[in-house]
Formats: sequence, C-alpha cells, structure tokens
Amino acid sequence: MELVKQDYEENIKQYQGLEKKLKEMLGDSIPIDHVGSTAIPKMKYGKNIIDILIGAKDTIQFDKIKQILEREGYVASQKSKDNIYQFFSSTAEETRAGDVHIHLVILDTDRYQEFLILKKYLLSHEEEVKNILK
Repeated sequence: MELVKQDYEENIKQYQGLEKKLKEMLGDSIPIDHVGSTAIPKMKYGKNIIDILIGAKDTIQFDKIKQILEREGYVASQKSKDNIYQFFSSTAEETRAGDVHIHLVILDTDRYQEFLILKKYLLSHEEEVKNILK
C-alpha cells in the first residue's frame, strides 16, 4: 500500500461521523477511540485509513459487537483474529486510502493497551512524528 499525504482535519470529521454511527449501533458505554496515523495531527503521510479501536468488556460482548459490525457491512478478516482481537474493514477489496479499519479488542488486555500507548506516544513526541518519512 502506498503512503499518501493526509488531511488531518478531514480525517477528524470522518472519524467523528463514524464514531456517532458506531455509538448509535453499539451504545454510549462501549469505548471507541480513533487510533492510527489519521489520529495524529502532525503525521503528514500515512495510509489515510481511519483506524478505530473498539473495546469489549468480555467475550460475550465481543461476540455481540462482532455480529453488529458484520450486520452493518463491515468485513471480518479471517486472518487477523484470535480470542481477544478481530480486525474489520469497510470493504472486502484490497485496502486503500479512504477505507475504515475497526480493531475490536477485549478491554484490559495488552493488545488493547498497545493501540492506546502508541497513540499517546506519538501525540506526546511531536518531533519524532515530524521526522517520520523525511
């Protein structure tokens, strides 16, 4: 996949619309976060894909959310899944700029925290972000 110049303001608008729809589908109590390169204001280049992290409190809630996402047209990857993680994309075709990726992860797991730790790190290390892909 080719890296493209990103428009942070446009990506935030797109994320906010998606977050609203997801909250309507899943409820306000489900944690939903914008992660990945489009969530970092100074990240000039990336895949320009909106990455969304959704946390499930347990496997029962995980399965319910999975069913809702599939019913709404998100495509579950058979390659990227295990007992605490499931990857979804907005299209079945090859990933491209403008797509949406959803990462459904059980809360309180290392995998869930890794998404948030990376985002927090990039947000607090602006100089490193500026140097990426120089």
